[in-house]
Amino acid sequence: MKRFGIRADAENIIVTAGAQHALNCILSSVFQPGDRIAVDCLTYPGIKTAARICGIQLEAVAMDSEGMTPQSLEAVCNRHDVKGVYTVSTMQNPTNAFMSERRSAAIAEIIAKKDLILIEDDLYRFVSSGDSGPLTVRIPEQSIYIAGISKAFFAGLRVSFVAAPKRFCNRISQTVVDTLWMAPTLNAEIACECISGGTAEEIIASKRQELRRRARRMETALSEYEYRYVPDSMFVWVTLPDYWRSVEFERTANVNGVNVISSDKFSVGSIVPPNCVRISLSGPGSMEEFEEGLAILRKILSFEIGSAGGVI
Repeated sequence: MKRFGIRADAENIIVTAGAQHALNCILSSVFQPGDRIAVDCLTYPGIKTAARICGIQLEAVAMDSEGMTPQSLEAVCNRHDVKGVYTVSTMQNPTNAFMSERRSAAIAEIIAKKDLILIEDDLYRFVSSGDSGPLTVRIPEQSIYIAGISKAFFAGLRVSFVAAPKRFCNRISQTVVDTLWMAPTLNAEIACECISGGTAEEIIASKRQELRRRARRMETALSEYEYRYVPDSMFVWVTLPDYWRSVEFERTANVNGVNVISSDKFSVGSIVPPNCVRISLSGPGSMEEFEEGLAILRKILSFEIGSAGGVI
């Protein structure tokens, strides 16, 4: 967290069993059933699940290439009694939207003016080479910052760190106790040793190098198609040809052994999801497996492999 300018004193850090557990604890302790939280109109499915469990209403905010737009966020806040905002300001999942300093300042200004609570889920900043900092740095007293390690190193440890103002810390900590007593202490110690001893940085550097190798392969394979990718991201957001629908494409890819995620899994509210799918660069265990998956996807994109709709 200190790398990104987050005040990470021991007194305001909570250890959870992964970022999803952090989300569940935050929503159930800081908010009340029936509260409304503004989110990107295409957002991480885990926040949708957590909101449903906690009885939270998600309000969709229109997006562009930099994430949620200030005009739409303000309009949503004016229409509804919004209590909070959830966003990923760097390498937004699934669109790879990336907030500039100017956009970040505009969003932070609205959050401050409306007295909202920000939940910033910052899972991918560790590989980002962008200059803009977290939203949390601008409005720390209104922000709850989630720094999970699963994308950075040792996903199986299931450890995440949450930085929260003192007024929220006790509530969130109590929910950790209520749900699983504590995050596994041995796992947390291993994670901390990796960070302080430099192992985490070595793994991150290796991951960044491998992502760049895979990105070059991906760019060649998808050169005939429209997609959004930012350097060192773990996924690509692909716009499908008109003869494919995203749900059907996901089903066909799955039948042929490749997991992609259709846009409907990410959509919030009544918006019509774009005809897109998210493709992971980090899922396959080897370059050979990754290239095999790309070859299958190219055949599906070009309709050499037809719809699986009649099979399932």
